[in-house]
Amino acid sequence: MDLGCTGPRLAWTNNRQGWANTMVRLDRAICNTEWRTTFPKGLVQNLPRTYSDHSPMMIFTQGKSPFNPSPKSFKFIAAWILHEDFLSVMESNWEHSPPSLVDKLENLALNASVWNINKETFGNIFRNKRWLLGRIEGIQKSQIHNYSHNLYLLEMNLLNNVIKSSTKRNYYGFRNLGPTGLPRGTEIPSSFISLP
Repeated sequence: MDLGCTGPRLAWTNNRQGWANTMVRLDRAICNTEWRTTFPKGLVQNLPRTYSDHSPMMIFTQGKSPFNPSPKSFKFIAAWILHEDFLSVMESNWEHSPPSLVDKLENLALNASVWNINKETFGNIFRNKRWLLGRIEGIQKSQIHNYSHNLYLLEMNLLNNVIKSSTKRNYYGFRNLGPTGLPRGTEIPSSFISLP
């Protein structure tokens, strides 16, 4: 049985321009009755096409939970160490925090997160990519009902921006990390290693 889908229904395109562009639903997720009985809430979501002519498919076996804006846990981004302003954030935090290591680390997590959000360099890369993918998904959904060449051109422009965003992300060392979590060949400054 076909599981259906949410998201852009037309999951394949030949990527031609104008009236030569063909978009259809080629890709499907199917299951048997045993699978459906085991996962009654299972569903399929087509994600926006970006690097391929096919939309990636994500299968949720337990259904899709509603959005829950719970506070996110702190994640240290290794590329921060390479940014010229981060050392001053680190030093300022270390000097003006209570003496316990736990308090210093909690304050560093808060200060680094605020610094990251306020800096164009890192904070907006991920948010911008999510925004771009949301726009692409909206365009791909709207193309089901009425094809628009202008929307197709906008989609291609947004896809180029996604690629640029990924290039920027790679430039700042988010990929090809060495065993220390930093880009290969990067040495950790001594001021980050010493504890008071």
